[in-house]
Amino acid sequence: PVFNNRWQLVALHHAMLVKYDDAETSSEQNVIVRGNLGVRIHQIVAHLEKQEGTEDFLRDFVNKPQGKKRKIFILAGRKRTRFKGDEREEEAKLTNYIGIKVEDLLNKSSQELKDLLNESSSENQFIPEDLDYEFQPEYVPKDNKEELENAINWIKQKTDSQVMENNYQLGDVAIEIVTNYYYQNTNNNEEDPKTEQVGGATVYYVNLPNFKGERKIHAETLLISILNNVLVDNKPALPNRGAQPDTAVRNDGLRFCREVIIPSLVLYVGYWTNTKERQLMKEKKDEIAKGIVKGIVLWSNSIFPLIK
Repeated sequence: PVFNNRWQLVALHHAMLVKYDDAETSSEQNVIVRGNLGVRIHQIVAHLEKQEGTEDFLRDFVNKPQGKKRKIFILAGRKRTRFKGDEREEEAKLTNYIGIKVEDLLNKSSQELKDLLNESSSENQFIPEDLDYEFQPEYVPKDNKEELENAINWIKQKTDSQVMENNYQLGDVAIEIVTNYYYQNTNNNEEDPKTEQVGGATVYYVNLPNFKGERKIHAETLLISILNNVLVDNKPALPNRGAQPDTAVRNDGLRFCREVIIPSLVLYVGYWTNTKERQLMKEKKDEIAKGIVKGIVLWSNSIFPLIK
């Protein structure tokens, strides 16, 4: 297949015209490429139009867009065992609010969503004109997110290629929204003073050879979108801890990044254990949600650009 720079199929390649510098040898070092042979897609379509019985096929697959909205799977508000007591409930309540806000924004009309992104865009982030703003957010239900394994299985069932209505399409993505923490006791069993100094947002991506290059770009896109949208005095309010491979957290990686079939990222919005940052996340939760939505739109479109 031959693609253009928007990953649209434009031709089928079938041969290469070569000549050799040395007529007596045919090693790769002596090969000079003279040209390529192939068939342009518009010629294939023209050929099909002349065939009897192809009308339905052309109408369904060529003459009109697929019309399926991009699915965005959102896991947020999970009560994590790392937090105890009231903190556990409070942290889950905050991330659940952000997740629901993201869902609500993605459910807006294309024009409303486009206007929202352009209004909240900073000079540091370019928003292309021809983006697809048709999304179908899928929020992991409460009963399925008490355990991470259940949440992952719910998403996997929704993207099962064996079930036609659930079939994954390019541009579908999944995100988990959580906060970070820093706990370190000193020798006197007192809280480490660094607890209030450690802060910032980061996004984790799967660290596998076939994916880590593109997934790192996806993670950076999402992270920059959030940082540029959460401002104090016109400056990013959250420190940038960078896009990180999931093996930076644990040797075997993060389950959400590895077990969810579709492209997935884990967002740590900020540090819950940092008092100032925790208060900032509560005060700026709507701005955080808008930044996440902007990042998702750019992320999804980078995987599969809009075809016009």
